[in-house]
Amino acid sequence: MPDQPTDFDICSSEGDWSAIAEICGGAFDQADIAILSSCLNGVYKTALIEHEYIDKDYRNVYSAHYSRKFSVFPPRAKRVHFFEIEIGKDDLLFPEDGDLEGHLSTIAERQGIHAQHESGNASTSPGYLGYVVVRPTPYCRIGRCLLDPRKLAGIREGTRICLTEFHSHVFGQGLRIAAFPHQSQDTEVHTCAETAVWSLFRYLSQRYRQYAEQDPFSIARLAEGLTVRRLFPSQGLTIEQISAMFGRNRLAAELYDRRVSEIVRPSLDIGWAGSEHLSSEDDFLQAIHICVESGMPPIVGVSSSGNADGPIDHAVVAIGVNYRDKPVVRRSSKVIPATDLVETIVVQDDNWAPYRHVERGTHESPNEPRYGLPSLQAMVVPLPDKAFLAPEQADIAVATLMSEFVQEANLPQEWSEEVFVRKVFLTSASNYQRFKCRDASSDPVCDILRRKPMPHFVWVGELYRLSKWPERTAFAEVVVDATAGPSDDSPFVWMRSPTLLRINSGRLYGLREESLETYEVPQNVREFAGFQGNLCR
Repeated sequence: MPDQPTDFDICSSEGDWSAIAEICGGAFDQADIAILSSCLNGVYKTALIEHEYIDKDYRNVYSAHYSRKFSVFPPRAKRVHFFEIEIGKDDLLFPEDGDLEGHLSTIAERQGIHAQHESGNASTSPGYLGYVVVRPTPYCRIGRCLLDPRKLAGIREGTRICLTEFHSHVFGQGLRIAAFPHQSQDTEVHTCAETAVWSLFRYLSQRYRQYAEQDPFSIARLAEGLTVRRLFPSQGLTIEQISAMFGRNRLAAELYDRRVSEIVRPSLDIGWAGSEHLSSEDDFLQAIHICVESGMPPIVGVSSSGNADGPIDHAVVAIGVNYRDKPVVRRSSKVIPATDLVETIVVQDDNWAPYRHVERGTHESPNEPRYGLPSLQAMVVPLPDKAFLAPEQADIAVATLMSEFVQEANLPQEWSEEVFVRKVFLTSASNYQRFKCRDASSDPVCDILRRKPMPHFVWVGELYRLSKWPERTAFAEVVVDATAGPSDDSPFVWMRSPTLLRINSGRLYGLREESLETYEVPQNVREFAGFQGNLCR
């Protein structure tokens, strides 16, 4: 056979980015290497480089924009696959029994790397970390980046992230990656705003069938008619323009801007389950947390200087939270929101490596954003079209119902000194019932609930004893119809306490008159597994 160009190269020098850069022929610059090394150093052991990769996202932007420029740009990109195991090219070309996943699993076990990152609704092939596309653009060359955060450096214990499953192919064999999409802005077609929109839309289209996949150029064109300036080169977007773009992608958007209006939260005056009000900043953080916990990652407008009162000049996607076992803020109320146990928000920021932690205060760190949670000023939330209740309305409804119902339940006397944690989130009926199936054989209440008809989406409020929070063991639950109106008298579907289960049959079965069924809860299931079906850990 005549000599053929080398289409693939393998690099087994752990952490040797200069070797990867040399193999890639200068495709990486120092800024790209600094970004990737911050999350992959000490983790990857083998890199496989594809030299002639036809990337759908870069090809789309190349056809629409870069091919029209006077300077010549290559139409193809490179792709780098990262593995947490030591392998050779023959392991990839000729896997045992023709099963690449099985072969990688065998090698991983042999090297002492076990599949310990399989919780949640997405999984990654054994020994595989994911891949990074390297675009031949002038600046910021990191293209589509799909890496499993649970295997990366810098991800803290207690972190929960919105992930979904993607697929890649190596020599004709499929591999899986649990990831949230990330890329750097190219500064021409996409600024930070368009990049954040692309990241969110790609996640939604991959996870939910009802959302069509949007290519980068189409996303940029969604701003057509929303600005008096030309679209290309992009000069950025306002948070209001981003909200309007959601509607053009068949998403119901809610816009929150704490600079112009306060978010009303459930306070002590609504009853036992209310919480002490601290500040508008705290209210806004609670709203972000509820959206993330619901698997609805919001795009957040940031003052990147670290100044809490500075102008919005950057956009990121909030995709996860880092929980502590004890509150990180002081609140005097008996019931505290779960946000009080959130130490950081995890974001996709196109200026940094994927899955960065944003702290409660500003700080100086070479590998983390300088801005802190006080610098988050506004957000756009992608709500399902069958979720009529907004997050803050659902939070108030849940706390009000809890105040009435849980007090009726006569909590055990030994709990009198306990602090309780209130967690609120949105989920689909199918996701909720799938989670309840896990305990249906041992918990008769779960078995009853999973058989009932449900709205497509429900808002769920759970109560935990703070001492049981690390185990995520709840003792009360309120499930609210997401299509209810904010003024509905009985918006709940059912409510569960340590002693009682109350089912709203009137709402479930469309009865004109209110009809409630009440049952006693068996003593052995007075506490139950809290829902964890939206985020991966």
